[in-house]
Amino acid sequence: MISLKRLSQHNFNIMDSEILENLSENQLISIENAFNEYKKFTLTNEELKFFQNGRKLRVKIDSKNIVRVYSQRNDFIGLGEVSESNLKHKQLV
Repeated sequence: MISLKRLSQHNFNIMDSEILENLSENQLISIENAFNEYKKFTLTNEELKFFQNGRKLRVKIDSKNIVRVYSQRNDFIGLGEVSESNLKHKQLV
């Protein structure tokens, strides 16, 4: 193999891409909007400290796998992964 070209990732496809020089500001999406298909989950201030430091949190979420994590001020913190009622950070922003 000489090269590898990724054609799609998540819900993004290369066919929808734009050359950087042709890109306008109104075509940009926020990082949190890139993950709109995941449920939103808000943490208390205490939970947020633990979450950001890598500690698993015991949670009651009816979702499995990935959730969007927010602070009580509605700031997007990142993605969390739920497994067996435990939430841990997957990707912080």
